[in-house]
Amino acid sequence: MTRILRSALVFALIGIVTVHSAATVPICGKCLPRTVTRIAASGAGTVTPTVKMLANTAAGCRRMNVICTAPATATTGSMEFNGAFGGPYEGKTITATLTCDATQRWRFTKGTVLIIKSVSCMYV
Repeated sequence: MTRILRSALVFALIGIVTVHSAATVPICGKCLPRTVTRIAASGAGTVTPTVKMLANTAAGCRRMNVICTAPATATTGSMEFNGAFGGPYEGKTITATLTCDATQRWRFTKGTVLIIKSVSCMYV
């Protein structure tokens, strides 16, 4: 009986330690970068955006930078969200920080909040 009791106690303790050591990831910590479509370059005047993952926010929400880098020969570049102009800025290198929200959507905030589904880069 002692052997069975000891085994039961060990399994119970392992279960308790496992439950308490597993950190709960918030919903906003579960966004995947692949849920934002990076529109591939399709000829002159376009480049494929790149992604750089960042450290999570203090609340555990995922963040990433989407970057458009125009070639050295270009005058300026621009970033387009969801098939319409609305990226952050124009310049040789444009970086937009996207943050995962409580509904697992990537958002960009600059005055207003945009839910981002796709990003493309153009240059002249």
